[in-house]
Amino acid sequence: AEWPLRPGRTTGYDEGYYDSLPLIREVPAAFKPNITFCENHTYDHIKPTKISIVMHYFNEPLSLVLRTVYSALRSTPPAFLEEVIVLDDGSTKPDETGLIIAILRALAPHVRYERNTVASGLVPARRTVLTMATGEYVFLVDAHVELHDGWYLPLLNITQENYRAVVAPVINLYYHHIPKMVFNDEIRVQFSVFLNWETGKASKGGAPFTSGAIMGGAYLIARRRLQELDYIGRGLTGYGRENIEVGLKSWLCGGEVWTVPCSSVTHFSALRTPETHPGRPVSDNILHNPKVLAESFFDDEHLLRVARIRWQSYTITDNSTVEFNRKLASSLGCGGLRRVFQTIMPEIELFTDEDSGGYLLTVNGHLTQFHETAVVSTQSGHYGRGEKDWL
Repeated sequence: AEWPLRPGRTTGYDEGYYDSLPLIREVPAAFKPNITFCENHTYDHIKPTKISIVMHYFNEPLSLVLRTVYSALRSTPPAFLEEVIVLDDGSTKPDETGLIIAILRALAPHVRYERNTVASGLVPARRTVLTMATGEYVFLVDAHVELHDGWYLPLLNITQENYRAVVAPVINLYYHHIPKMVFNDEIRVQFSVFLNWETGKASKGGAPFTSGAIMGGAYLIARRRLQELDYIGRGLTGYGRENIEVGLKSWLCGGEVWTVPCSSVTHFSALRTPETHPGRPVSDNILHNPKVLAESFFDDEHLLRVARIRWQSYTITDNSTVEFNRKLASSLGCGGLRRVFQTIMPEIELFTDEDSGGYLLTVNGHLTQFHETAVVSTQSGHYGRGEKDWL
């Protein structure tokens, strides 16, 4: 299909290439799940339920936004689809706004277009669009994601058993012409706020596995659970770390986080960072958001001390969000960060070493000291330090 768009946009995406992709296409072979495992599973017991598929965008290529909407409609049968909500977070291209409204209205009656008159930033926009949902379940996706057939059944297989679970498909990254599986055979632990993102298990058998947090690009959660947890992003700014909040709240407040390899989506990635969201500088968001989360939910004094050392250069000027989150955590009986941490990452043992004034970690028997700027991450069995992936 040809997209009714103009060439030459500068959004960080290779728009000419993405625009040229057919609207209906085969899933790249590199992105297909473990066929034998997944085809041996039936989901006849899944009860029809209504899912709100929600997304937001800011000055993104409209071909990708429309591909996301179309793939949502095409891959989700009416018995399971409540609505598709598209939130335009104050994009600054009014001619294209009119175009997308006309196209969305022509696609289906239950596609809703909403617009913020002023851009709020990624995290506030996500919070806003989540609150708009009316379905029993909410599937949040980036507005540059292609949903694959049958994506919803393996996810509902878990959430219908445990409404407190947050479940995510495998998110396959597509960089221009190069497909890349996010979850591959390589063992990798990302040490982000003491919660690992994933552990490289997705292509080893295809069974669902627990994970500390999720990538923010696609996940399913019961709307009832979202309301219990006060949605996401209260007091967070700009871009990022709300996915860590989802993991923290879920595990600390009686829930779970699962990655489900038999469900997958394709994420069309930018060649560089797209247009910057308004609000605080990115450097402020990198410090503000994780510090708010640590002060809100870290109930272990030693882990909180390390977090405070790590972000000591940033001061939270308004503590109302931290106070609200602490009251929320208390009302829900949330707690046990160290227990959660040790459950999710049993290969890592963390303890205090008073003589050296820092933490010591043993990772599969390897001893590593954790100083104020140290990060433990693993890749292909290598354990090292660095600032990357802290948050």
